[in-house]
Amino acid sequence: MHEQIGRGYSSKVYKGKDENNGEVVAVKVIDVKAISNEIERQLINQEINALKLIQSVNVIKLHDYYHTNNNTYIITEYCNQGDLGKLIQQQGIIPEVEAFKILRHIINGFKEQIRKGVIHRDIKPTNILIKNSVPKLADYGFSKMIKAPKEKVFYKVGTPIYMSPESYLENKYSEKSDIWSIGVVYYQMLYGQCPWVINSESEFQESVSQLHFNRNVPISEESKDFLRRALQVDENQRLSLIEIDQHPLFLRRNTTALNKMRGALVSNSFNKSITNINVVRVNQTQQCTRSGSTSHKHQKSNQVKEKMGTIIQHTYQSFHYESQAEEIICNLLNQCKFVYRTCQLIDHIKYLQSPRLKEKIIGYFGREVMEIMNKLKEAYEKGINNIKVINFNHQFVIAILNKYQFRESYLKYKEFYGISQQGDISILKEIIRELNHQLRINEQNETGILLLDYLTYYYQVINSNSIQQFLDGKPINEIMPSHYQEIRVKIYNLDI
Repeated sequence: MHEQIGRGYSSKVYKGKDENNGEVVAVKVIDVKAISNEIERQLINQEINALKLIQSVNVIKLHDYYHTNNNTYIITEYCNQGDLGKLIQQQGIIPEVEAFKILRHIINGFKEQIRKGVIHRDIKPTNILIKNSVPKLADYGFSKMIKAPKEKVFYKVGTPIYMSPESYLENKYSEKSDIWSIGVVYYQMLYGQCPWVINSESEFQESVSQLHFNRNVPISEESKDFLRRALQVDENQRLSLIEIDQHPLFLRRNTTALNKMRGALVSNSFNKSITNINVVRVNQTQQCTRSGSTSHKHQKSNQVKEKMGTIIQHTYQSFHYESQAEEIICNLLNQCKFVYRTCQLIDHIKYLQSPRLKEKIIGYFGREVMEIMNKLKEAYEKGINNIKVINFNHQFVIAILNKYQFRESYLKYKEFYGISQQGDISILKEIIRELNHQLRINEQNETGILLLDYLTYYYQVINSNSIQQFLDGKPINEIMPSHYQEIRVKIYNLDI
């Protein structure tokens, strides 16, 4: 064991290393001699039993445990980015998009623990650890089985400011008491502080009945409504686990913003390298007016950096489009952007049985990028007037394409693979089948499941020119235990 990284009333947590594989782990050492009553011994066993039951990317993973005469050792995965409490302390206020992403992970872990019949009873920022940008529920020292008999001895567990009214005042715990705690945590992320201050029982009753939103910190109405319903004093009126999935906050985010804030299972580096392409959309049924008060203002130039073999960097100007011209350009660029994201996933996927599968996927999407670029080149060469683009530097684009000898590279690439566009579809089907087969052997490969989701959806939209829908927020959920099965059903229905 190395340095101490945490401590509790009767325990200390150390950073250690697994001698078998060299993996860095966290070792919780509980001083048995410091435990003075049976309740504390029972809580230790409950923590171990809970971690043995729960298997989720958003719950701390138990590696091993053992007892000696003096100590109990609980060995879990090591989280290299501290806890959510420190993150809030550092940032003050977490932007709503990022806060929702964290909330989504918390709910994911919470769902799995409820499925296994466990309630946490002490959800708070310091008990939410972060590993490689993935939030994980941790410290199940106060946890309890939902169906466990009521304790014979009255004892209160939890941290008062995060405790539900029924837990704090009546010693009652359920999944809804955990939902209350999650609501307080979400509020704290959004506003940088807890919704109330509690110093006594009488103050608790008065404080929790009032929920205020700081007008200086704008958040969506969906988030406000989620907080109101998660922090209902009457637990019968409070959100249930089933209702959370149907809440407008989650429904809206699933269809508009979720894919823009994925981060846990995919490296954030490629998200940062892609600058958004700002496009001013024009209604297809209307003429653009360019005079008087209705004239459009030109947008500032954006930079788009795309990597495909040799790194080609050039500046796309923001365009005003007429008719359907903007759809032609924007859809192709967005398709290219999606292909880039998918290829980045391949760099993070591990434990594929066939190394050639990675090469096959990269080869397939390499052809896709070349086809996309060829379509763009053909559009440019037809002339500006034909596609009705205004403020577009045609000479600059042609110079770039000539500089990198695109036509020659494209023909050589296509000749090398010798496969038509129709053949590409069959190759994609073959890739999906092979990846699906390998994931059946290892369903814990979260990045692999995410990649399979991307590939399956790409297969769905490739012939419908609807790749924009994906980039605007096609709902691909955070990876959950049931997610792989859902993708398999989709593959079956698509006859892949």
